[in-house]
Amino acid sequence: MKPVFGTDITTDRRNDWNNSDEFILSKVGAELEAKLEGAADSALAVEKKSGLPWYGTILQGIVGAAALLGFAGVFDGVIDHGFAGVMKNAAPWLYVFVIGGAAWLALTLIGRLKKRKMLVSGEAAAANEALEAALDKARSELGVPENAEAVDVYTLDYKVKNGKCVNSNPPFFMNIEVHAYRQNDALMLWGTNEVWAFPLCEMKRIRTVKKSNTAMLWNKDEKPREGRFSQYKLAANNYGVSAKTYHILELEHGGENYGIYFPCWELPVFEKLTGLNAEEASKE
Repeated sequence: MKPVFGTDITTDRRNDWNNSDEFILSKVGAELEAKLEGAADSALAVEKKSGLPWYGTILQGIVGAAALLGFAGVFDGVIDHGFAGVMKNAAPWLYVFVIGGAAWLALTLIGRLKKRKMLVSGEAAAANEALEAALDKARSELGVPENAEAVDVYTLDYKVKNGKCVNSNPPFFMNIEVHAYRQNDALMLWGTNEVWAFPLCEMKRIRTVKKSNTAMLWNKDEKPREGRFSQYKLAANNYGVSAKTYHILELEHGGENYGIYFPCWELPVFEKLTGLNAEEASKE
């Protein structure tokens, strides 16, 4: 089964053909596409400027690693000599832990303050305004209804092994936000420059895969453990947000099997728009 939002890198790691291109119904014009790309680049540039510089990020990683090593040394000292003997037998590790931890905390706070200051600046406001204007024009040009719901779908590079498509970077998935709605007996997904159409008659089932997975981005306003997301027992980590299951909307198109991979928290939207109910969890 081919992932709809997947790229086959079995023989060419630079392959830029995405399987979703097979389902494109309509695209914006070249002029608007250029505006969208320019607005997105400007917003991304502001985002990059809002954090620590590259050398600050590297330094933050170094002092963070030093703090962890120091903590491990102190922990071993406590086990071997007790709390009373730490200063005598593990003092260097204690200093590394305290100094490294303090430096890491200071850099983290500096980064957060810089980001907060940049994101409320006029430059950020102008970039966001330009991006929103371009997106509104794209929505109008493509006929996307206002009630289309924002949902995450998983994208992945994959390799074909023994006739199966295998994620090249398990258990990590890059998740992108698209807008979903139903039109003319088809599930429609809008992804900024284009609209994809998936006829309901080609859909087979929604499969639940019981397998740990990590979404690299969090695109929601609420936090992973707040509101409607609390039921999924999500856990934030250094790489993104992890969950214990994910889903695949399976369909047959042009004589081939495809699947739209999506995180567990988007299941209610896909069930509502397709009329399908997710099957019980299975291991992939």
